[in-house]
Amino acid sequence: MSLAGYTPETRTVPLGGDRSFAVQGLSLNHVSVLVREHFPDLDAIVELFQNFDKLTPDQFQPLALSLISQAPGFVANVIALAAGEGDASDAAKLPAPIQLLALQHIGELTFTEVGGVGKAWEIVATLLQKTEVTKRFRKTLPKQTDSSAST
Repeated sequence: MSLAGYTPETRTVPLGGDRSFAVQGLSLNHVSVLVREHFPDLDAIVELFQNFDKLTPDQFQPLALSLISQAPGFVANVIALAAGEGDASDAAKLPAPIQLLALQHIGELTFTEVGGVGKAWEIVATLLQKTEVTKRFRKTLPKQTDSSAST
Protein backbone atom coordinates (compact mmCIF):
# COMPACT_ATOMS: atom_id res chain seq x y z
CA MET A 1 0.00 0.00 0.00
CA SER A 2 1.23 3.47 -0.81
CA LEU A 3 1.00 6.51 1.42
CA ALA A 4 -1.65 7.93 -0.93
CA GLY A 5 -3.78 4.85 -0.31
CA TYR A 6 -3.58 5.01 3.49
CA THR A 7 -6.91 5.25 5.30
CA PRO A 8 -6.86 5.48 9.10
CA GLU A 9 -8.51 2.60 10.89
CA THR A 10 -11.67 3.55 12.76
CA ARG A 11 -13.71 2.04 15.55
CA THR A 12 -17.36 2.55 16.35
CA VAL A 13 -18.45 3.91 19.72
CA PRO A 14 -22.09 2.94 20.41
CA LEU A 15 -24.36 5.58 21.94
CA GLY A 16 -27.38 3.38 22.53
CA GLY A 17 -30.14 2.32 20.23
CA ASP A 18 -28.99 2.66 16.65
CA ARG A 19 -26.82 5.73 17.34
CA SER A 20 -23.02 5.65 17.25
CA PHE A 21 -19.98 7.58 16.12
CA ALA A 22 -16.61 6.53 14.74
CA VAL A 23 -13.18 7.52 16.06
CA GLN A 24 -9.68 7.17 14.66
CA GLY A 25 -6.21 7.50 16.13
CA LEU A 26 -4.77 10.95 16.69
CA SER A 27 -2.43 12.40 14.09
CA LEU A 28 0.20 15.08 14.58
CA ASN A 29 -2.33 17.61 13.30
CA HIS A 30 -4.66 16.60 16.11
CA VAL A 31 -1.84 16.75 18.65
CA SER A 32 -0.87 20.24 17.50
CA VAL A 33 -4.46 21.41 18.07
CA LEU A 34 -4.41 19.88 21.55
CA VAL A 35 -1.09 21.56 22.37
CA ARG A 36 -2.33 24.95 21.15
CA GLU A 37 -5.65 24.78 22.96
CA HIS A 38 -4.45 23.16 26.19
CA PHE A 39 -0.92 24.53 26.50
CA PRO A 40 -1.40 25.86 30.07
CA ASP A 41 -2.44 22.36 31.16
CA LEU A 42 0.33 20.38 29.44
CA ASP A 43 2.53 20.00 32.51
CA ALA A 44 -0.35 18.44 34.48
CA ILE A 45 -1.27 16.18 31.56
CA VAL A 46 2.36 15.11 31.09
CA GLU A 47 2.53 14.31 34.81
CA LEU A 48 -0.47 11.98 34.48
CA PHE A 49 1.37 9.97 31.83
CA GLN A 50 4.67 9.71 33.71
CA ASN A 51 3.48 6.78 35.84
CA PHE A 52 2.08 4.92 32.84
CA ASP A 53 5.28 4.30 30.86
CA LYS A 54 4.58 0.56 30.61
CA LEU A 55 0.87 0.96 29.87
CA THR A 56 -0.78 -1.71 27.73
CA PRO A 57 -4.18 -1.31 26.09
CA ASP A 58 -5.71 -3.36 28.93
CA GLN A 59 -4.38 -0.85 31.46
CA PHE A 60 -5.62 2.22 29.61
CA GLN A 61 -8.77 2.68 31.70
CA PRO A 62 -7.01 4.02 34.85
CA LEU A 63 -5.26 6.66 32.72
CA ALA A 64 -8.52 7.56 31.02
CA LEU A 65 -10.25 7.93 34.39
CA SER A 66 -7.46 10.22 35.59
CA LEU A 67 -7.71 12.32 32.46
CA ILE A 68 -11.50 12.59 32.71
CA SER A 69 -11.35 13.68 36.34
CA GLN A 70 -8.37 16.04 36.04
CA ALA A 71 -8.62 17.34 32.47
CA PRO A 72 -12.19 16.94 31.21
CA GLY A 73 -11.84 19.71 28.59
CA PHE A 74 -8.76 18.02 27.15
CA VAL A 75 -10.56 14.66 27.03
CA ALA A 76 -13.60 16.16 25.30
CA ASN A 77 -11.33 17.78 22.72
CA VAL A 78 -9.47 14.49 22.10
CA ILE A 79 -12.78 12.72 21.46
CA ALA A 80 -14.08 15.44 19.13
CA LEU A 81 -10.82 15.51 17.14
CA ALA A 82 -10.72 11.73 16.83
CA ALA A 83 -14.36 11.68 15.73
CA GLY A 84 -13.70 14.37 13.13
CA GLU A 85 -17.05 15.99 13.84
CA GLY A 86 -18.61 18.24 16.41
CA ASP A 87 -16.47 19.96 18.99
CA ALA A 88 -15.37 19.56 22.60
CA SER A 89 -18.70 20.84 23.94
CA ASP A 90 -20.49 18.02 22.09
CA ALA A 91 -18.10 15.36 23.39
CA ALA A 92 -18.35 16.77 26.93
CA LYS A 93 -22.07 15.87 26.95
CA LEU A 94 -21.33 12.16 26.54
CA PRO A 95 -21.81 9.96 29.61
CA ALA A 96 -18.54 9.01 31.34
CA PRO A 97 -18.65 5.32 30.30
CA ILE A 98 -18.97 6.32 26.65
CA GLN A 99 -16.08 8.79 27.04
CA LEU A 100 -13.98 6.00 28.56
CA LEU A 101 -14.78 3.63 25.70
CA ALA A 102 -14.02 6.34 23.14
CA LEU A 103 -10.68 7.11 24.84
CA GLN A 104 -9.78 3.42 24.94
CA HIS A 105 -10.43 3.08 21.20
CA ILE A 106 -8.57 6.32 20.42
CA GLY A 107 -5.61 5.25 22.55
CA GLU A 108 -5.38 1.84 20.94
CA LEU A 109 -5.73 3.27 17.42
CA THR A 110 -3.16 5.98 18.12
CA PHE A 111 -0.48 3.92 19.81
CA THR A 112 -0.72 0.28 18.72
CA GLU A 113 1.38 0.64 15.57
CA VAL A 114 4.33 2.26 17.43
CA GLY A 115 4.58 -0.44 20.07
CA GLY A 116 2.02 0.73 22.60
CA VAL A 117 1.29 3.77 24.71
CA GLY A 118 4.48 3.40 26.73
CA LYS A 119 6.71 3.43 23.66
CA ALA A 120 4.89 6.40 22.09
CA TRP A 121 5.03 8.32 25.34
CA GLU A 122 8.74 7.52 25.65
CA ILE A 123 9.32 9.06 22.20
CA VAL A 124 7.33 12.20 23.07
CA ALA A 125 8.88 12.54 26.54
CA THR A 126 12.39 12.22 25.11
CA LEU A 127 11.68 14.92 22.55
CA LEU A 128 10.19 17.22 25.18
CA GLN A 129 13.12 16.70 27.53
CA LYS A 130 15.67 17.35 24.82
CA THR A 131 14.00 20.52 23.60
CA GLU A 132 12.56 21.59 26.94
CA VAL A 133 9.66 22.88 24.88
CA THR A 134 7.21 23.44 27.71
CA LYS A 135 9.74 25.37 29.81
CA ARG A 136 10.74 27.66 26.95
CA PHE A 137 7.21 28.40 25.83
CA ARG A 138 5.88 28.77 29.35
CA LYS A 139 8.35 31.63 29.89
CA THR A 140 6.76 33.50 26.97
CA LEU A 141 3.21 33.22 28.33
CA PRO A 142 1.74 35.98 30.50
CA LYS A 143 1.24 34.92 34.09
CA GLN A 144 -2.27 33.63 34.73
CA THR A 145 -4.39 34.53 37.70
CA ASP A 146 -6.64 31.96 39.34
CA SER A 147 -9.67 33.43 37.56
CA SER A 148 -8.06 33.01 34.10
CA ALA A 149 -6.80 29.44 34.54
CA SER A 150 -8.48 26.93 32.28
CA THR A 151 -8.82 23.17 32.10
